[in-house]
Amino acid sequence: MKLRILSTIIISVLCLLSCTEPNVYTSLGLYDPLDHSRGTVKTVSIPHGSSFNLLDITDDYKGKIKINYEPQKDYNVIKQLTEREADTLIQTVRYLSQYGDLDSYLSRPLDALSKAYCNDTKDFAYEILENISSFIRTLSENLEAAGISINPDSLVRFFEDLQTTVDNVECKTIKDYITIQLTINTIASVFDVLYILLVDTTGDLAVDFVSLMKNEEINLMAGVAANAVELTSVLLDAISQIDLVGSDIDSFYDLSDIVEGIL
Repeated sequence: MKLRILSTIIISVLCLLSCTEPNVYTSLGLYDPLDHSRGTVKTVSIPHGSSFNLLDITDDYKGKIKINYEPQKDYNVIKQLTEREADTLIQTVRYLSQYGDLDSYLSRPLDALSKAYCNDTKDFAYEILENISSFIRTLSENLEAAGISINPDSLVRFFEDLQTTVDNVECKTIKDYITIQLTINTIASVFDVLYILLVDTTGDLAVDFVSLMKNEEINLMAGVAANAVELTSVLLDAISQIDLVGSDIDSFYDLSDIVEGIL
């Protein structure tokens, strides 16, 4: 009898652990997606009046290449999420959409520090997006020349729309914060693309960002031709994060035209 009871308990536990539906864990008090979504906000200080390496905003850059940029003012900018952190954000929003009160969560007010980081990142993103659109058009044209069929207008329109969205964010709620976080993730992916290009096109360890956006310092063609598939993959990964989060949130981007244009 004891053996049967023990076997039943073991089987039940194994079945529970093999179940991936988060509501099962939550109903037993074993899983709270909001607890897993909380963490320390990672920021990087960008001082006005001196050159800053834009690659420091990306997830975990520790190389020697520098993409130098002098900002218009001092910023404390939220860093790009790691792949695991991005997955946690996506799963949290998806879980709350299905089993919780997503609207209530998204409308929660930000604390003072998060609001300050959000506002700084918003201003920085708007400033940097001015230059990125010109780079995306140059990159798209080089992809076309390398034999990769792509609609540059779709990508340019996406980054222009991103800039408009950023300008309208008030940085008051969690929804605002998520919007800015996904924006900086996407901007960081552009820096990742630049890094890939620079590795194959120049022996210099430092380049100027604004000049690079205008294609004044190097010819991007060699790097584009060698890494066309990887470049589009990096951009698609960032855009797909917005799509996966935004699919459960009203008034987020409609990315169907953008993805279609890239593919």
